[in-house]
Amino acid sequence: MDKVLFWDKAKKEHFVKELTNQMKIKNRLLGLIISNVDKKTSRVESNNKAFKYEQQIIVLQKMADLCRGIRGRHDIKQLNLLIDTYNSLS
Repeated sequence: MDKVLFWDKAKKEHFVKELTNQMKIKNRLLGLIISNVDKKTSRVESNNKAFKYEQQIIVLQKMADLCRGIRGRHDIKQLNLLIDTYNSLS
């Protein structure tokens, strides 16, 4: 996910759409890990993957919440920090 340099209506719509798609993907993957116990993957590895996806979903949700109320540079800076956090979890 790329950092945000400016914020307008078109950027907001595109970014929110991207967030929604990422959340759908992560939720689907998390559901697959939880519902399908893979005999090839160890329990610890499955738990680690599930934890990673949960963390990513939390950060994506925080980004979506922040997008609703961006008013200035400070909010864009916060959004970029969340994007860095998300990218580090990937």
